[in-house]
Amino acid sequence: VFGSDRMVITLAVQTEAPKIQPPKSTELAIYLGKSVTLDCLASGKPPAQISWILPDRMFVREAGTVHSVLSPMSLLQNGTLQIHSANFSSKGDYKCIASNAAGADTVTYHLHVAALPPSIGEGAADTSTGSKRGTTWQLPSKTILEHRYR
Repeated sequence: VFGSDRMVITLAVQTEAPKIQPPKSTELAIYLGKSVTLDCLASGKPPAQISWILPDRMFVREAGTVHSVLSPMSLLQNGTLQIHSANFSSKGDYKCIASNAAGADTVTYHLHVAALPPSIGEGAADTSTGSKRGTTWQLPSKTILEHRYR
């Protein structure tokens, strides 16, 4: 006896392309020597793989310390990039890419690095030759410039 049998199976593959949470601003300006955090928080199914392209074109995907010619930085487990002690070579575009099998999303931060303005202090200084007044400036490099009044 011959016959036939049939079974219908519906396979639902649930994937969701990554979506990066939009930052408040992608234009960032920081002072020389300061730190900044660049967030790249993404949703997606399966979970998105986060990677960064740095201004020097270096590609970063592994969490931990980033060895780059730019300023010291580290990539956190959640995809956030932390730049420690920015210098002038830190400036430029930092592109975050969140990707999975369903697609990708990107966000690019534009980082500007500015020198700290000098702090001005007025005061009097006593020396062995008498009292002199003047102005001192302390530069961001900690260099002290002095101008004494006659």
